[in-house]
Amino acid sequence: MSAHDRQRKGYYVRRPNGSNTWLMFFTVSGFGYFLSSSEKVETAWPGDLHLYPPGVYQEYGAIEKGVWNFHWVHFIPRPTWTPLLALPATEDVPGLMRSRISSPDTSRRIVGAFNEIHRDALMAGGTRLELSFNSLERIILLASGTTPPTGEPGTDPRIQKVLETVASDPSVGYTLASLARQVGLSASRLAHL
Repeated sequence: MSAHDRQRKGYYVRRPNGSNTWLMFFTVSGFGYFLSSSEKVETAWPGDLHLYPPGVYQEYGAIEKGVWNFHWVHFIPRPTWTPLLALPATEDVPGLMRSRISSPDTSRRIVGAFNEIHRDALMAGGTRLELSFNSLERIILLASGTTPPTGEPGTDPRIQKVLETVASDPSVGYTLASLARQVGLSASRLAHL
């Protein structure tokens, strides 16, 4: 699901248990807000890309003045996107991440990719999902390229695979033993790494 919205005062969404997908916003103009469960506020400024992982408390809406002009998309990421989705955490809203896009060219490219997602989602046929994912991956690459890397260089590829597995479907009841089997390690060795 995706859309380009222009919302005024009164627009408000609250999901105490979050969603079972990732949720991304890109503010084109105007201002929105994100609230924590303790009512701390994160403002969505033009050029901000915000990202909620699955299962995180969500509360957001349009600020009283003007119109919040933004794109949004719900998605389940490809496993290879895991390191790219590690955007910087916001200070006041636990679980919410943000990338500030300062380049007008990068902002235009992100808006263009969102427009492609919206258009391709309406297509008939089996290629619409792949086309949408290609545009979404471009957005994620552009957003992650504006923030410093969060991972350690030289991360063990087996650990990276475990992280990607869990991120691709966090609702599965993984155990240390089941994850260790997937990467060919003993549970104790995986725990050590």
